[in-house]
Amino acid sequence: MEDTRPSDIDRIDKLFAMVITAFTRAYIVGIYVHENLKQLKIVLLN
Repeated sequence: MEDTRPSDIDRIDKLFAMVITAFTRAYIVGIYVHENLKQLKIVLLN
């Protein structure tokens, strides 16, 4: 049988830290954009 469980914990920790950092930064930028930038006007063409 092939061993498929994670074997290098340090690499998994680094990957998890990078994913959490990217998510947090995107979340903070999203809040900033929502609160500080103008809303886009939606033009409906009929």
